[in-house]
Amino acid sequence: MEGWDIYQSIEYAKALKKIGVDVIDVSGGGSRAKAAYPMYPTTKLYQVEMANAIKHQANIATAAVGRIIDPKDAEAVLKEDKADYILVGRAHLNNSGWLNHAARELGVSNVWANQYERGQRAF
Repeated sequence: MEGWDIYQSIEYAKALKKIGVDVIDVSGGGSRAKAAYPMYPTTKLYQVEMANAIKHQANIATAAVGRIIDPKDAEAVLKEDKADYILVGRAHLNNSGWLNHAARELGVSNVWANQYERGQRAF
């Protein structure tokens, strides 16, 4: 296969860390991810293993993306030390209240900014 692969991403992350980069947002390019990384199918959490590999092999903090839609899955990625941050995109497009839903599901209270607290009472 020609093109960029995970091993080049790891080396690039190491070089970026040397010049002061603190966090890598790891993405295989969405629709092209399966072609670029056939070992990672485009199912839920499909890019987390790339974030995990870069985090541990380049020794740099990573942000995981890639169909992270279940709050418990997001929490598990963090607890299993596969990434340091979770970035949620499509789930927010489908449900702008995803963060609050996730907080309730995980038993976290008061994730609203102070100026929006009264809006919380409506739900």
